[in-house]
Amino acid sequence: MNARIAISTIMIFICAVSMAQQAQQARAETHKVAAKSPIIQSDGRVTFNLHAPAASAVTVSGDYPIGKNVALVKGDEGDWNVTLGPLREDIYAYRFEVDGVPTLDPENVYVTRDGTQYENWAPVPGPDTSNYMINDVPHGRTLSLWYPSPTLKLTRRLIVYTLLTMTMARLAIQFCIFSMAEVEMRKSGVTWAALLRYSTT
Repeated sequence: MNARIAISTIMIFICAVSMAQQAQQARAETHKVAAKSPIIQSDGRVTFNLHAPAASAVTVSGDYPIGKNVALVKGDEGDWNVTLGPLREDIYAYRFEVDGVPTLDPENVYVTRDGTQYENWAPVPGPDTSNYMINDVPHGRTLSLWYPSPTLKLTRRLIVYTLLTMTMARLAIQFCIFSMAEVEMRKSGVTWAALLRYSTT
């Protein structure tokens, strides 16, 4: 009796393992590795890619000269792409629209917020954009605070950036600069990098 139970248990275990392996193999065969996006070439041309096999139309809109509602071309296995440029060195915000629905680029971790609008950004590298990138240099820290504004009768957010070697006089200057920012955290820290460039000169 015990031998029959043991054999049955072993058979059930073998069947479960076999089914799991088959399921993993099926997922591996159907899984499509998304193409990198954006691809920024050395001559400034930028290729935008999006894997959307069920979509009937995909467009990209962005900062000049990317333009508005530029159509992507559908390729094999539902890959959409378009190459624009060459673009001069700068940071360009952009977003996709899939069948009319605004969509972020799932392959791009850089996201910017401008009010209620979210976009990705693509940096075309060069001397004028190096200051906006994450570089191996000493960094300070940011502190976000909420305070009551008697003039506006609103609760507002204040963000202060402090350098590692900042004096009290420079701290006061930094405090004033950041308290007046229109969009505090625009371009996922790009604005902070620009201000840091000026604060260290």
